[in-house]
Amino acid sequence: MRRVRSWATITRNGLARPRLPLRPQQAACLSIHASSTREALRRTLERMSSPLVMQLVADLSSASRARAAQASTQAHIAAPEPDTDAASSAAFESAYAKVRRALDLISQKVDILGCKKRLANTRDELEKEDVWKDPHRMGDLSKEAARLAAEIDPVESLAKESRVLKEMYDMAVGEGEATIAEECADRMVQLAVDADKLQMEILLKANGPADEGNCFVEIQAGAGGRESADWVEMLLRMYTRWAEDKGFRVQSLHESVGEGGGLRSVTVKVDGHLAMGWFRTEAGVHRLVRMSPFDANKKRHTSFAQVRVFPESTSSSSSAVEIPAKDLRIDTYRSQGAGGQSVNTTDSAVRVVHLPTGLVATCQNERSQHRNKAMALDVLRAKLARLQEAKDERERASYVEGLGDNSWGNQIRSYTLQPYQLVKDHRTGVEIGNVTRVLDGDIDELVEGALAAAAVSNDDAQQQRS
Repeated sequence: MRRVRSWATITRNGLARPRLPLRPQQAACLSIHASSTREALRRTLERMSSPLVMQLVADLSSASRARAAQASTQAHIAAPEPDTDAASSAAFESAYAKVRRALDLISQKVDILGCKKRLANTRDELEKEDVWKDPHRMGDLSKEAARLAAEIDPVESLAKESRVLKEMYDMAVGEGEATIAEECADRMVQLAVDADKLQMEILLKANGPADEGNCFVEIQAGAGGRESADWVEMLLRMYTRWAEDKGFRVQSLHESVGEGGGLRSVTVKVDGHLAMGWFRTEAGVHRLVRMSPFDANKKRHTSFAQVRVFPESTSSSSSAVEIPAKDLRIDTYRSQGAGGQSVNTTDSAVRVVHLPTGLVATCQNERSQHRNKAMALDVLRAKLARLQEAKDERERASYVEGLGDNSWGNQIRSYTLQPYQLVKDHRTGVEIGNVTRVLDGDIDELVEGALAAAAVSNDDAQQQRS
């Protein structure tokens, strides 16, 4: 290639750019040099397994062949200048930054290296002959291997594809392949969406395996009288719609009707994968401000309701709390509200009281007293498990007292209907002006903000302890 250097410059990408008009023989020589450079790039990219990468490799090869044909037939060749669209470049860089931030946060929550070591050890155990003689142990190890692989694979796949796309984008820009650069940008934007979803799934499981299971949600009216009872009913409707939109099944366990209408308290069970993770940050006091429809003077009223969330803890689960029979008082009574043919004519409803703590669990949704008792005990176990997680005596006392903080100054979120419309989460500062949309169950923005804030708060607390 010495003759090429005498009449051309070599760019930083290794491509020859002519200084003077070329004769046909020189043009053909330059075409061979450029083609060999692109061929090396193609061979490098072919080692990557992503279908998108292979498609872009094909596009790059086609572009290379087209350039070679053009170079061999023209006497004068002008070097291609990079023609990358500015908007595409901005979109790529913004999306790439989002992916990197998501991967950084995920790396703080998931110990990928530790998971890989545990996965390797688990697979080594599965290869031992004596394990296959114990079906129960083999099943446990298989589930553990599948769980670890499910944590590792999405993160590694996201990191690998983002890295490959970044390299390809830089190569395409350097080669002046605007079409390929734009395709890389489009794919990176989609990858940023996938990264957000993966980050949210990691946050939903931040507190351990319990976040992946079912949960109980309890809503109790606080200060505000009839207004608070109506507010409980509104919150129940909001959470039911939100849960059903996510594919969860909501089962009513207990309702206590207010004297003038509405609900003084309600307990529901939410069935579905990650139900506890989604509902976890909704626990706290919720405040409503509006012109009361029950006030003839149309004065503005402030109402409060407290939401509690407990992960399901059945008698068969490994984390189940053992409750001695002597610590329980079990009452039966007739169910309230509309029901089946005999639901209000028999003592099918069950109330279970834990004597040492005073915690109460009630269930009345089934016709069978035995099934109601079993469900009430499950709710009580969940409450006791949550009580055991309390960090200090003050938190335990506040938890047992229940409604002691269900009033002004303790709210996590405010819903203002009059004189203006605004929903504000006081933990994150997230604000939404369309209150109707929120009360209809569209609360993803609020919940996701709370989950992200909780993750940052937990990280700060761990750093302070260390």
